[in-house]
Amino acid sequence: MYNKFIYSKHIHIFFILLSCFLLTSCLQEEIEENPPEETEYSFLTIDGDGCNVLSGHINENFSLSNGECWKLSGNTFVDNGVELYIGQGVTISAIDNSEPTFLSILQGGKIFAEGSQENPIIFTSFSQVEGSWGGLIINGSAITNTVTGPIEGNGTTGIFGGDNPYDNSGILRYIRVEYSGEPVDGIETEGLMLNAVGSGTEVNFIQVNDNLSDGIEINGGNVVVNHLVVNNNNGDAVDIDNGGWTGTGSFWYIQQEGDYKDGIEVDNSEFDEALTPVAFPILSNVTLIADGDQTAIKVRRGAKISLDNIYIDSFSEGVEIEGLLSNQFFEIGESIISNLNIINTETLLIVDNPNIESIISNSLNTSANGCNADYGQGWMQGWTKN
Repeated sequence: MYNKFIYSKHIHIFFILLSCFLLTSCLQEEIEENPPEETEYSFLTIDGDGCNVLSGHINENFSLSNGECWKLSGNTFVDNGVELYIGQGVTISAIDNSEPTFLSILQGGKIFAEGSQENPIIFTSFSQVEGSWGGLIINGSAITNTVTGPIEGNGTTGIFGGDNPYDNSGILRYIRVEYSGEPVDGIETEGLMLNAVGSGTEVNFIQVNDNLSDGIEINGGNVVVNHLVVNNNNGDAVDIDNGGWTGTGSFWYIQQEGDYKDGIEVDNSEFDEALTPVAFPILSNVTLIADGDQTAIKVRRGAKISLDNIYIDSFSEGVEIEGLLSNQFFEIGESIISNLNIINTETLLIVDNPNIESIISNSLNTSANGCNADYGQGWMQGWTKN
């Protein structure tokens, strides 16, 4: 049984790689037969299909309008001082390239991706294969807990971090990011990366799905993230990683299946758990659903957390608190859980400090309903992927 499973998995991976190779070969032949047409912008060409192709450094304000074809090729950046506007209903398709394809908003740059419930903005890939591009990265200047100054992002995606808690990197509203996870310089990327993004940035009504790695990763800053849908990703659904995020989030729907990782993973720092500001996400109205092989919420490496109205269904473990400091924050009342409903889950709580087991158990409440919506219904209706 085990050998058959491994064999089947290898065959699946082989056909994915073969598809990507054939698609890349076809695209290369098409480029040779129909060389791109130059435009007045150094970062924009027109391909043989009449599509607008963005690549390199977007070094002046630019708008993407609905009704036109838009593609992304290779390392693509919005430079410091530049604003990128994306209209309702625009779809941007990343194409396979000899270098990783991603869209990175550099420090000082801004993105205004303002979709609507009826016409969301979609960041996808031309091949529609998991891991075929590097995703959307926003690099802000908000506070992190690093002691070495600005942090180098994944590979060549840009630096982030500073001293401005009100950092404004623009607006993400009613957008979907899918099929990401392509490594950059050997380092994995996520669907959406929010690096030191401040409270002046709006992140609201976001779906991240079908990615090869984590759905959304937050590194430091204090951005508020509301109305978040994360499903069908191969890594953690939400990874609150090094940097000390002190933002809030409300109305999150998270779904994990198969061999995927945790629902929400919260770290303060893997290098020094005592670094400040301490990661302290304040989360409310969150639904987490799985098929029994994952941990719903894991808090570790010196992080704090506040949770209210949390609904967990069909995970292997419900809530895990790992490490001396993260356990201690519950014991002294700096981490708080209220209205926690866990069903169809083998192990409700895993803690290192037995003194906090009763504290968390007292929060159990069968009436807690999380984000109060089934997938695709309520506030998710109309703009999420079916």
